[in-house]
Order: sequence, then C-alpha cells, then structure tokens
Amino acid sequence: MSEVTLKMNVEQAHAIVSLLDLATRINMCQFGEIEYLARTGEIKHRDGRQLSQIDLEGLADDIRELTSTFGFTPASSFGIGSPHVSVTAHRGYEIKKVLEKALAVHREPNPKGLRGVNYDGLIVRYTNDPAPTATITGADKNGQNAQSQESSHAVPSNEPGGARDLQTPLERPSNLADG
Repeated sequence: MSEVTLKMNVEQAHAIVSLLDLATRINMCQFGEIEYLARTGEIKHRDGRQLSQIDLEGLADDIRELTSTFGFTPASSFGIGSPHVSVTAHRGYEIKKVLEKALAVHREPNPKGLRGVNYDGLIVRYTNDPAPTATITGADKNGQNAQSQESSHAVPSNEPGGARDLQTPLERPSNLADG
C-alpha cells in the first residue's frame, strides 16, 4: 500500500483542519458556512472589501435558495454519517478529526477543566480506509521538545448512514436529515 507523508508547520496544519471542515460541510449541504465566512470577513468581495449588510442579506437569500434546491429547509443538512455524503467528504472528515486532535494535544497536552471535542480524535469511522495518523514534533508552546501522535483504533463503519459524530470546532446548531 502506498502512503503519503506531508510536512508542514502548525499554522499550516490549522489551515488544513479549517479547510477540511469547510469542504466536509459543503458536501453535507451546509451551505450556510459560506455566509458565515462572508460575515466574519474570511471571504471578501472581489475588490477586497467585506460584504455590506445588503450584500449579506442577498447572500443569505441565495443560500436559502441553494439549500432548497438540494431539498433541505434552511437549517437542515445531511449528517456526516449519511450514505448520501460522498466518500471524499468522509475521508476528509476522518483526516480532519485526526489532525485536529494532534494539534489540540500539542497545544495543551493536559487541559484543565473540560476538554473540547477537538481532543476526541477519530471515534467513528465512515470509510474502510486505513486510519490516518498525524504526528507533531518539535518544541511545544513552553519551548520543551514535544511529540504528539494521534492514531485511531476506531472500527470502520460498514452500516449505511452509520453513527453521527458531528462535533467540530465550528459546530453551530442545525437540523440534520438522513437522506
């Protein structure tokens, strides 16, 4: 079996987590993510400015129309385990969960209080692919040499529309539809 190794810094890894999250959400018909990114200024107008309130309202209308085209109400979408979500999205989700945990453990190996869902890692599998792994090496935030590794031992899901595991750093309330 061929494997791919990719080296990057922590900031680049955070960017990959964010982009995998967005791509997965778009594949789940969560098109409201586009409006969210426009409202926060992450996506800008062609001339570099943030969208005006009027532009944002028009975008919200367009996204409601797009969501409706795919058969959903404005606040609903597929869940990650839906059999109607592409295998590419499932793969992206699994990679994101592994990388997200490695970054969380690297940033704060022993969090005090409640741990966020970014520490969960890959609990539920949606593909039969080998589980991805992520290793972060180098100095931690205290200047100590550190190495954190995340590898999943979760069992791949063979059931169509397996269990849902939608906890992500950008989690916002939504209604989920199975299909």
